[in-house]
Amino acid sequence: MLGKMKHNMMVFMSKRMLSCDEASFLMSKKYEEKITFKERFRLKMHLLSCYLCRRYEKQLAQLNSVVVDFRNDCQHQGCQHSMPTEAKIKTIQLVNKELNTDSK
Repeated sequence: MLGKMKHNMMVFMSKRMLSCDEASFLMSKKYEEKITFKERFRLKMHLLSCYLCRRYEKQLAQLNSVVVDFRNDCQHQGCQHSMPTEAKIKTIQLVNKELNTDSK
């Protein structure tokens, strides 16, 4: 009886828990627009049990802070910040390298 109840609870939770992909999407989304109460709640529940997503959330917050500071410090009127193509390529390569080493 207790085993079946535990199994049913696990099925119930698995249907409602976010995957890491869904959680990372919501973490990014909240910097672009307001997320709903339900999305915030589900994200918090996921973060309680996922160390990697908590670490990613901290990294995302730091990155967002740097971008906001960069934009705010610009003194040029109507400045459109853009990264040089060479820097974009190097950044993409470094991110891919980091992603590949974390997955091993």
